[in-house]
Amino acid sequence: MSLSTQLARQPQVGFRGFVLLILIMLIFFSLPFIPALLQDEDVYGLAGDRPAPQFSLRDADGKLVTLADYRGKYLFLMFGYLHCPDVCHAQAILFQEIDFHADMQNQLQFIYIAMDPDRDSAAQLAAYFDQRGDNFTSLRNDDKHSIQALAGAYRAYFASEAAAVDEDYLIQHPGHYYLIGPDGHIRRTYAATQSRTDLIVGDLAQLLKDYQGES
Repeated sequence: MSLSTQLARQPQVGFRGFVLLILIMLIFFSLPFIPALLQDEDVYGLAGDRPAPQFSLRDADGKLVTLADYRGKYLFLMFGYLHCPDVCHAQAILFQEIDFHADMQNQLQFIYIAMDPDRDSAAQLAAYFDQRGDNFTSLRNDDKHSIQALAGAYRAYFASEAAAVDEDYLIQHPGHYYLIGPDGHIRRTYAATQSRTDLIVGDLAQLLKDYQGES
């Protein structure tokens, strides 16, 4: 094979490798939602019943907060960062809409776990998320690795493009968010593209009936 032929084929090989990488990433992020295609329940999110991974993080006032503090409440939980170009902001707004339409503030809590403690301070997070309502709480930990481990336990793995604080880097993350029941179990898992407020509130109403029937 001539040198010119080899050089001509190299870009094609590189492109194929790039496409393969994208396909692998799409499959990886989609795996948790494959069971949703098979579930019999008429629900919007992926139905489940597994204990939510525990956490112990600081709120905007530096107070230590744990998952157990919200026992008895219905809890929506997301992982986000303030420099996110789209998904995280859309989910924060979605949480506000859910809170408004569900009309059950005393039973409903919204949690934002910061993925980017290097750039997102407690004050910034509070001004962005906590001000949306008394039942909105942002949590963080200075140790990003511990947050990555927690996100992994929730099957919401993320990774930074760069480690330098002064760079305008992005964080690759699937954008999953979760509805945790009053018993501390993850009852619904939502993909980043699932943003139908009415259907999410419908899931919440169904859960209320389920828990009332169990009591």
